[in-house]
Amino acid sequence: MKTPLLLLALLFVVTIRSAYGSWHKYNHGVKNLISGMASMPSSTTKLFGVGRNGHLWERIWSGNSWHWVDHWVPPGMLLSGDKLESTPCVIREGKLFVVSKKGRLWERHWGNGKWNWVFHGRPLNFNNQRVDLDPTKCMASRGNNMDRVFARGTDGEIYQLRSVPGPFGGWSWRAHFRPNGVGIRIVSGGFDVGMTGTHLYAIANNGQLYRFPLSQGTAPSLWENSLGRPSFTNLQSLSVSTRNGVTRVLVVSVRNEVHTWSGNPNTFSVGSRPNGVHSFGQAIILSKEFQHTCSGNTETMVMVRTLQTIYSMTLPGFAFTQVGSTHHLFIDEVPAVLQNPRCPKVFVVTSEGELVEFFV
Repeated sequence: MKTPLLLLALLFVVTIRSAYGSWHKYNHGVKNLISGMASMPSSTTKLFGVGRNGHLWERIWSGNSWHWVDHWVPPGMLLSGDKLESTPCVIREGKLFVVSKKGRLWERHWGNGKWNWVFHGRPLNFNNQRVDLDPTKCMASRGNNMDRVFARGTDGEIYQLRSVPGPFGGWSWRAHFRPNGVGIRIVSGGFDVGMTGTHLYAIANNGQLYRFPLSQGTAPSLWENSLGRPSFTNLQSLSVSTRNGVTRVLVVSVRNEVHTWSGNPNTFSVGSRPNGVHSFGQAIILSKEFQHTCSGNTETMVMVRTLQTIYSMTLPGFAFTQVGSTHHLFIDEVPAVLQNPRCPKVFVVTSEGELVEFFV
């Protein structure tokens, strides 16, 4: 009995490696990071994150080695007692945004041969009062041919900074308020949008999924009625990706199960989670969707972050494969994924502030 089992195990290992390659781990060292990393599309590999000192850090591949670049902090920030805090959101090469601890939005962009800071401040709410932004998260999109940055206010409502084209255009804030219903608020970190998508999706404190369209001009963007939730459970996080004009919405329930949402009518797939992940454990977090050709065929997948382990999940079949783990816990941030150029690389930050890479 032992020999067939051993052969079966070896066959399983060979099958996994031929399909996904052999995963390796590389520790980029401790930079006392407090945020997740955000990848930037570029001819060179670039990732950005925020350190415990509030500095913006860049991790860049020069062609033969990795380097850390300290972007410091915006001018005057330290004197005001503020510091950068959120995971950066990248909108295009040479342009990213970060929310500060006091709820202000900052832009870092490359122009005239150097990096520059731009202060975008805080939005106005329905009562024409300034609202602090939740420093947990921001999301960038170029949906409907307009650069947009989304953040949640500490009032539980969604706000958008968008770049209006034309001679009288520029960056301006827009309030999207919250879905209809008494006491309805968007949960912290509970919103996402595809880079070229047409809707922002969000999870409210009633555990249900909502969305509104990304309009152009002065046309209003109104929240639609609830898109629902999986049977007998609430939602806690989501991942929204748009590829070739098609948007996929993945949601995670409080049972730590991954579901796909489908519209017309609003339905959710049967939930699934990796073996060994419990319904009562730390909430799993999904990366953005991506494609790779490691096996010779194009496969679509997302990365799944658990307490100390990273899994890949193929789509649409929800097949999980363990990628790697660490001794330290991962922080509650979305894994950053890069293609290299055919095989994926995934970057996560641990509770010790170190950057860890898993690659094929």
